[in-house]
Amino acid sequence: MARRVRRRGRTHVLSAALALALLVPRAAPAQSIGDRYDALVAQYARGDHENAAVAFSSWSRSDVSAAIARAEALKGRPARAAVMLHTETGVALLIADETNNAVVHLNGASRLVSAMRSGRPDERAQRFASRWLAFIATVYVGHGMLGHADRTIRDALTWYPREPLLYVARGVLEETLIGMTFVDLRSGNQLARLARAYESAAADYRRAIRLDDGLAIAHLRLGWVHLTLHDDRARENFDAALASATSLRDKYLAHLFLAAAAEKANKLDDAQRHYEAARQTAPGCQTPYIALTRVEGALGHTARAREIAATLTALPEKTNDPWWDFHLGGFDQLSLLALRAEAAGE
Repeated sequence: MARRVRRRGRTHVLSAALALALLVPRAAPAQSIGDRYDALVAQYARGDHENAAVAFSSWSRSDVSAAIARAEALKGRPARAAVMLHTETGVALLIADETNNAVVHLNGASRLVSAMRSGRPDERAQRFASRWLAFIATVYVGHGMLGHADRTIRDALTWYPREPLLYVARGVLEETLIGMTFVDLRSGNQLARLARAYESAAADYRRAIRLDDGLAIAHLRLGWVHLTLHDDRARENFDAALASATSLRDKYLAHLFLAAAAEKANKLDDAQRHYEAARQTAPGCQTPYIALTRVEGALGHTARAREIAATLTALPEKTNDPWWDFHLGGFDQLSLLALRAEAAGE
């Protein structure tokens, strides 16, 4: 069951249809490995991400290994596109439960990032590498590959100790490990240990904020820890996240969590206002509708609660809810989009 739930946060990288397509065997064209690989890298760089990954997914491990060796000599845009081609193919294979083949691609992408870092990489290459390492750590966490995530983050922090997203990733990993630990809520000692464990994650989020005060996701994660621990600083963190948010995802989550904090404090009018703002920000996401029906009912607005429930039922299409990515491992959709853009940039 847990495995199925985790998948709700996985399909942002590539569509579910693509994941199914990866299971269909395809004949390889009669071209050299080098020519085929160069063509796929160029196709990915043009923005045709899914079709490039579908084609690449059918390659044998030996051909993939040969392609990785070839890619180590690439520079600039082709190098970035090659990293992301292997990354997206690997993640799609994880979705399709082809874990062994996925790891070949993800290890290959890591090898290419290491090659990118060697010598005298320019600032752009360093930024791409640090962001990729933080992103792939969230992929590993979201897929339950916690050992891979831990090793990636530890190594990356030795190279990029001032990359705030790496501290966010480490905090998410720590939260995930906490969530796997049984705690007897009747035991004061166990509750104290739980609070100390959460404080370790909170310290990483604070470090990220010191490095980049405008990083909304760090404020959101710190606020979530405070909310979990019944710490009144949660609202302040969520306010800071809303003030610094530059994406619809971060604005949506900030409103959603401000509403949750208000509801927890029984400030139902504030909760209603922020849940409504979350719904307006992301009208295709289910969570605000469900929360609003609960709050409106508690306020005695029965007709309004029924109206909201009917609106949810009538939605023509329900979109992926960022709450699930946040809750199930912190999959970083925004970093993926930024890395894709870098792969396409000159």
